[in-house]
Amino acid sequence: MIMDKKQLILMACGMMSIVMLSTASSAEIDCGPLVNDGLTWDYNDPKNWQPSGDAPQSRIKLVENVHFKPYIEALVKGNTSGEDPFGDIEYTLRRFPNHHRALWAMSRYFRLAKYKENAKRNIRRFGDWKRTPHCFFDRAIRFRPKDSKVRTIYAAHLHLSGAADNSLEQYRVAESLGADSPDFYYNYGLLLFDLKKYPESKQMALKAGNQGHPLQGLINKLKNVGYWP
Repeated sequence: MIMDKKQLILMACGMMSIVMLSTASSAEIDCGPLVNDGLTWDYNDPKNWQPSGDAPQSRIKLVENVHFKPYIEALVKGNTSGEDPFGDIEYTLRRFPNHHRALWAMSRYFRLAKYKENAKRNIRRFGDWKRTPHCFFDRAIRFRPKDSKVRTIYAAHLHLSGAADNSLEQYRVAESLGADSPDFYYNYGLLLFDLKKYPESKQMALKAGNQGHPLQGLINKLKNVGYWP
């Protein structure tokens, strides 16, 4: 049977929907569904930074004052979770899936030798979804797909974890969502340098410098391979 253009478009749309549903189902199997329970909040929403009836100091402070104290963020120890800060960071990310600083703390936790064995146990500690770095970022992205900061943090995590190609994909998405800061361009440039994309790396170094980034490491790397000035 020969199909006309309209039929082909409808078929393509149907196949795309199947792929999207399959991907979503796969993500939920590994990383769990996002539940709208009234206690899951957007880190970027100004309302969550302001006093409210359920949180006189703000919802951010309600969580951070207990579960994300400075020493927890620094991975020194936990508060309600004892010597291992994972439990407190995990709780923070359940309440605020796109909590930028908590995502970065979680990334550092899984890369820190001090907590290597604990991290393995914590992945299996809960029964509903796997507490892996991938799942924390997957949930943050599903929760707020247009949060460029989440994509930027994920890109940095992947780069430092040895997944440069996946990191590049996340940097590109972050840029398409409007990421625009000295740190963003500098770290993006470091990744491009490691991928030997020197002309592109130089462009990022120029953008970082034009926005006042103080570090010279990327420029020195480019000088060593003859791509600066």
